[in-house]
Amino acid sequence: MPADSRIPGAAEFSVVGDFDGNQQSDEPTAELEHSLVTVQSGDTLWGLAAEHLDDPERWVDIFNSNQDIIQDPDVILPGWRLEIPDSDPKQSVAVPPFQSLPETDVDLKVQILPEKAVDVDLRVQSLPETDVDADRVAAYATARPTVVVSVPSESTDQQSALSKEAMFAVGGLGVFASSLGWVLARLRRTQRRRLPNGRMPVPPSESAVQLDQQLQAASDPDAALFLDASLRIMSSQVDDNAPPSVVGVTLDPTRVSIRLSSPLDPPPGFQTPDEGMSWTFLKDAGLEQFLAEADGIPAPLPTLVTVGQARGQEFLLNLEHMGALNLEGNPEAINDFCAALAMQLASSHLADDLTVLCVGFGQELTVLERVEHAYNVASAIERIEHHQRQNRALLGSHPPVGGRIGGSGDHPLPIVALLPHQLSREDASQLIEACDPSVSVVAHGLVDASWVGQFNEHGLLLQPIGLLLEDHGLPESSITAFAELASSAKDTEGVALTVKPEPHLIEDEHDASAIDATATDIEVRVLGTIEVLGAAQPFTSRRALDLVAYLAFNPEGADRDQLRTHIWPTDEPPSESTLANTVSRARKALGTNDDGDLYLPRVSPKGIYRLRAGVGTDVARFESLVSAARKDSSERGREQLQSALDLVRGTPFTGGAGDMFRWADFGLRTHIDCLVDTAAHELAERCLEVGDSDSAKRAVLTSIQVVGVCEQCYRLRLMAAAENPTEIRQIMAELVAVLKRENDQPESDDLIGPELLELYEQLMSSGSLFR
Repeated sequence: MPADSRIPGAAEFSVVGDFDGNQQSDEPTAELEHSLVTVQSGDTLWGLAAEHLDDPERWVDIFNSNQDIIQDPDVILPGWRLEIPDSDPKQSVAVPPFQSLPETDVDLKVQILPEKAVDVDLRVQSLPETDVDADRVAAYATARPTVVVSVPSESTDQQSALSKEAMFAVGGLGVFASSLGWVLARLRRTQRRRLPNGRMPVPPSESAVQLDQQLQAASDPDAALFLDASLRIMSSQVDDNAPPSVVGVTLDPTRVSIRLSSPLDPPPGFQTPDEGMSWTFLKDAGLEQFLAEADGIPAPLPTLVTVGQARGQEFLLNLEHMGALNLEGNPEAINDFCAALAMQLASSHLADDLTVLCVGFGQELTVLERVEHAYNVASAIERIEHHQRQNRALLGSHPPVGGRIGGSGDHPLPIVALLPHQLSREDASQLIEACDPSVSVVAHGLVDASWVGQFNEHGLLLQPIGLLLEDHGLPESSITAFAELASSAKDTEGVALTVKPEPHLIEDEHDASAIDATATDIEVRVLGTIEVLGAAQPFTSRRALDLVAYLAFNPEGADRDQLRTHIWPTDEPPSESTLANTVSRARKALGTNDDGDLYLPRVSPKGIYRLRAGVGTDVARFESLVSAARKDSSERGREQLQSALDLVRGTPFTGGAGDMFRWADFGLRTHIDCLVDTAAHELAERCLEVGDSDSAKRAVLTSIQVVGVCEQCYRLRLMAAAENPTEIRQIMAELVAVLKRENDQPESDDLIGPELLELYEQLMSSGSLFR
């Protein structure tokens, strides 16, 4: 199971170094000769250093030579005459005294072992515990989703129009982004369970990956879970005989406010600031308490969707209350609005069951189980009438008591029809007539509707309530990108997993674990909590650590734009001085080799930062061991596979702050998961061939602990337990319980594959596979 299903534990580091912003170099400042240059409009210290010193990183030399003039290295003014040093010192000059470390909310302590040998005891560790009830939260997959793709090399200035528009549109809408992310996570978990051995997911396109990145950046899982729990709790507390009529909901980090169409006294646990026109539920307890209270309560507002923001608060509209919403104004804004609604409703965790009917657009979204497509209005009305007949058959002669909120018994299954293209008056009239309590229509030109959404230069004006919102839509191209992500995650065939052999192998005929990749001086270890072995000094900057890890996995190097894109959050790009300072700290921490050469050399003439040979990774060593093992079917080959799995100490890339190692999310994490999973399968199969069931169990449990559920691992566990019917039943019960956690969520799949079920029945009926 990829990293997308894990709930991250707390960071395990403490900061090493001085955080008062007065860090000084312990090296003497070089004596420099100087010439003068006059600052022109648009000049920067970085640019002046590149032009006059042939090294942009020597901006700090210019700064140190002009501290009587320059107060802030990011601000220099035209007309200033600055001294430019002529000499070329071998070491960097002191960091400016006011330059503080990059911001961090966590303690960061990176284990640095100065010994160059890398012979330590590495054992698989269990995943960290979370404060939230795992059974209730596992279905939501709050960790970052994993996508398979090469890290893009383009600069941020070269991002596509989709990237820029979608980043603005998604930003701040945490509930929307969370729902979409959770659906992708669930699809990827199912995919990981069923991918054949030695296969990995097909990489999506760059535009699809950009959308996934933006969804991650906007996602607010805690807010989404709190909203869902609040609504279900409200539904369980109201009077069945007097349910509220909910217009919409506003959400901020501390409360949920439910807006009603008419005043009503709030239920227990809710407050009203305006004589019953709205009910407020405060987040005054832990999330796990709310989730426990809401467990088992049906979703009361399945058509609730985010439509924009008002005064920084997310506003969600209850489409079922309106019945029909007429959209007017800018056609492009209307198209984007309908695209956003379609994607939300297709993935919404606020609905237990729902049908989304996209009319004249969004055919790609039918890859999701909730979405249907109609080419025209006539087809849409036919589909709506069929839906109404199904509801009548479901409810029969026993209509629901009260409304969906607080009501008892069955309720009609909702359907939402979205029509972004201008309607004729005749089509509009037919759609209005089709509306009933189970049918909601959002359309352009629905002139007889009592609710209107007017798009103008100020945003989205909702009438008749007179609410002006900062509207948030998505370009229709984002539908294609999201559909591609979903299709990629549904593919259970995948592509072949490649294991890269290292060019040089050191072998010891008496010790299989001695096979190593190029005997690196420094090893960046990511198969568990991040460690850097062999570095000269502890890392005092989390960005510097992130940068070194990124370069270690990208040996071709990276330019400044790539580093900005992948190391810093998109909404917090670094200044040139911050970037240069981070590179300098990384360089200082790594130090030099025995020949005095920097492990992180200065930037190349082409502007590329690249690590020197001698810095490697534990993943490369893992691949070398697996590659060697595949050439040796003897006991030695099994030992090599075990040595590879011994490198796995826990969940890869753990121990960093929430925004560290984002670059690994889009390809590398999935590749590592598949490497570990495949190696575990190969070792278990070899062990079973020689009758070593205990070693086979240990191998697959390593994969399950780190990667998650995969049916091949459970198949091998069953085969290893073939002599023990009790253990076989326990293994299957464990798998069923894991899959059951999310069986009521969109795109969930709790079915066990037929091959695994067949093996289970065979073992239970025969008593032993090896008898």
